[in-house]
Amino acid sequence: MSYAERPVSRRGRFIFFESKEALFCEALCSIQKQICEEAGRLIEEQKDRRGVARALKFIYREYDANHFLYDSSSTDYSVLMNKVSEEQAKKIEESNLACRQLFLCRPYLKFKIDPDLALSVMYALLMNNKNKEILPYDHMETFDFMADHLIDSLYE
Repeated sequence: MSYAERPVSRRGRFIFFESKEALFCEALCSIQKQICEEAGRLIEEQKDRRGVARALKFIYREYDANHFLYDSSSTDYSVLMNKVSEEQAKKIEESNLACRQLFLCRPYLKFKIDPDLALSVMYALLMNNKNKEILPYDHMETFDFMADHLIDSLYE
């Protein structure tokens, strides 16, 4: 977004967005789309479970850089989500579903376990970002180790 396209607030009004909730929705969906596209590219570059591990590592690092993508337990996130319109909430949900499809729609990848369980395991692994401060070891190296070893249990 160029400087001229940035939303400007004037006495509580936004020039390019009708509200801060609309801006939040657009930013969230846009960043999620970019992350999913790049993760999909990584999987396509290496069409096996190692490509999935690379994509998970990329997503983890993006979540680390963009806390608002995963910190759904924060008060600010809850307040914003309670204020979004039905249309905006639907757009966010569709964005979340598109990201889940990233790991499901690859004919060259076969799960060893139930796909919903595999997605839940990957999501739980990504959510470890919330607890990185309590780890006695570097959280990036810890995540990479877990992703590399877990991926063998999820995919053939």
